[in-house]
Amino acid sequence: MVLLLVCVSCVVCACRKREERDTRLMVIENSCKELIQNPAVPKRTSELAETVLAGWRDKVTKPEPILIHAGYLQLREKNYSLLMLTMSDEDFDVAGFGVKETHTRSDHNSIVVEEKYPVFPSPGIGHAQIIRFQERESALQRKDEQAWANYVANPDRVIVYRRGQSPKIWIAIPAPPEIEVEIYIYDFAGNESEPVPLEYGTAGRGRQKCLLVTENSE
Repeated sequence: MVLLLVCVSCVVCACRKREERDTRLMVIENSCKELIQNPAVPKRTSELAETVLAGWRDKVTKPEPILIHAGYLQLREKNYSLLMLTMSDEDFDVAGFGVKETHTRSDHNSIVVEEKYPVFPSPGIGHAQIIRFQERESALQRKDEQAWANYVANPDRVIVYRRGQSPKIWIAIPAPPEIEVEIYIYDFAGNESEPVPLEYGTAGRGRQKCLLVTENSE
């Protein structure tokens, strides 16, 4: 599958250098077409893929990023899980992602947790990214703001990122209606995408196999 190949390319090869626009267009066209044609893909994901495809074809660069899909995979044998982002940004300056969680308690009162993670150290990030995170088991487990401020201020943060040593990321595993989770992306200029629900996996068993191979190759 084309999306599978994009995933492998972006993780194994790091995909941390700026691509030429023609190359970007080819990659996003292929991955969007695959999503649109795949009946297993959620309807909303297909609609976002169509929007992205039309946007790239009009040859007018738009600054707002679009998050097409946010998926996750739990690695039971590891002490972390994987967040999988399929996204588009025509000027390639995505800085990070945001998490919005709604935790509904047994008394029907809700706790909303919203955090932004500036994980990407520089512009030029690829269309598909896989990010390690810790499963938030309580709304009290929160982002370490000081650790992330230090990460952003670190002149060597590109090296830190490549080594997988960025500060801890917390994301709850969705369990509707008690726990609902949305993800969005944002760029260095502050533009944000529309949020999408965090869902298990993406395009079936092949994608999961890709992730496990990628994980073992690190």
